[in-house]
Amino acid sequence: MWPTDGAAEMPDDNRMPALLDVFKLIICDARCLEEGTSLQDAYDAQLREEELQTPTERAREIVRCEIEKTARRNARLIIPHLEHISPDELTQMERNKGDTIKAIWKQIAPPPPAWIQQIVDSQQPWGFVFYKSREVERKFGYDWYDVWGEIKDYLSEDDALRRHFKDYKESLSSPGFLRNTFIMINDQCIPEDIRRNNRQDIDDFWVWAYDADWEPSADITVSNGDEYRGRVRVPLYSLNAWFYGARYEGVVSLKDMWLKAQTDPEKLWICRSKLMESWHHESYI
Repeated sequence: MWPTDGAAEMPDDNRMPALLDVFKLIICDARCLEEGTSLQDAYDAQLREEELQTPTERAREIVRCEIEKTARRNARLIIPHLEHISPDELTQMERNKGDTIKAIWKQIAPPPPAWIQQIVDSQQPWGFVFYKSREVERKFGYDWYDVWGEIKDYLSEDDALRRHFKDYKESLSSPGFLRNTFIMINDQCIPEDIRRNNRQDIDDFWVWAYDADWEPSADITVSNGDEYRGRVRVPLYSLNAWFYGARYEGVVSLKDMWLKAQTDPEKLWICRSKLMESWHHESYI
């Protein structure tokens, strides 16, 4: 049942409870309140249980799904701000259909990493330059001569792409396109049943990410029988996420990212976001 204290009472017109009460109810897991118990009492009791880490609260935390955990975290951030707003202002916020809440959230939400903020502020294209290998271009491409016709056949494919990218990157107009990394799709990246795949299979796809400035040296790095050749496998779902961030920031080398990938069964560089920690992620290396 809905709480029966003051503004939180469910009126005859079925209007939702007052805005502040909604967030307090989220903290209380949207549980039905016992007869005669106010929402504020239930909210205070919930905070005490969390502070004491009672067996009941520990059990609740185990069964909460990630969506519920995220909602409760957000409610914790916004409640202190709403508690300092007058009832009249809260009523006006309800009439604004959430616009005011969005404005408050923008002020209190954890700021994004610098590379994301740069993308938002610049409003310019961003990402990587993509190449298809000779074999993939022959099978699936339409401009083989436009691209590979300019590249000398006597060069290895990797060397040819690096040499081409070295000149091509000078023509990139947006700073959002990385100059230290390019992407190559070869026949290894394309499943044999590609014609039957659909967008739900995106987790199965990966690409080669190249260090544009890498050069062979006498100092060879080997891991699990594989030699580092200035490139690493990256799943598509990581490419325009933390991989872009890592290469944009330039704080770690692609070789160290490759060494991390060697610990993955598929030898993919994977970096997942940390749940409940806004803009935090696993280690790049």
